[in-house]
Amino acid sequence: MTIPSYGGSGSFVNGVGTVALTPSLMSATAGSIFILQVHHNHQTAQAGASYFFPAGFESMFTASATGLSARQFLYMSVADGTETTSDTLTIATSGGSSGIRHQAVVHKFVNAATTWESSSFGSGSTSVVSDAGVTTLGSSRLAVNMMAAGFFNASSAFTGETGGDWSLMYISATDGFNGHVSVNAADMASSGTINGGAYSLATSAVWLVSGFALISDTPAAPAAGSEFSIFESHVFSSPMFGRF
Repeated sequence: MTIPSYGGSGSFVNGVGTVALTPSLMSATAGSIFILQVHHNHQTAQAGASYFFPAGFESMFTASATGLSARQFLYMSVADGTETTSDTLTIATSGGSSGIRHQAVVHKFVNAATTWESSSFGSGSTSVVSDAGVTTLGSSRLAVNMMAAGFFNASSAFTGETGGDWSLMYISATDGFNGHVSVNAADMASSGTINGGAYSLATSAVWLVSGFALISDTPAAPAAGSEFSIFESHVFSSPMFGRF
């Protein structure tokens, strides 16, 4: 089986909490996976705002920082092969605050099934960001950590983890307390747990990390003479629609 891989990210947008976010897509072959990452910084008023996501995107996670008011949303869609870099999504809000920032970006993954496993989450209000451990249940998985923080810090990958090696796939570019998001990923050839990684921000800030594993879309070859069946525990296979 082919391990899923990160295929790039569209444009990153960062605005005030009352303004709709309009991140761009990227070219993709039919069947590629898009994951939309949206985050708003720590503020009670923004935590009460409603976010409206594009048709054709299914919720993976909505995570709130424990005891705090930041949130991160992850939504998935399947490419139909007609997407271009000129396509944009619109994430509208209601009840947001002009005194806070929020961000959005779309990431592409290839060779990934419309299934995921091992949902995990971590948050804090410190200068050290800890990874969210991911346990894979089979071979040819891609462990993923999507992080959001209320302070920008150009980072390397998580370090100090066991069970695998995190690599920094993406980090947004912004400044000061406008916030940023990032993606770390690790190839997991066999079942196991990657955990214990961390990196340091330049100052303490509210941060959130959502972890999961993408499963290969290439079925394993059956052993000679064996009978087999293919099943999925969670299915989302409708092509994206209504994205404009």
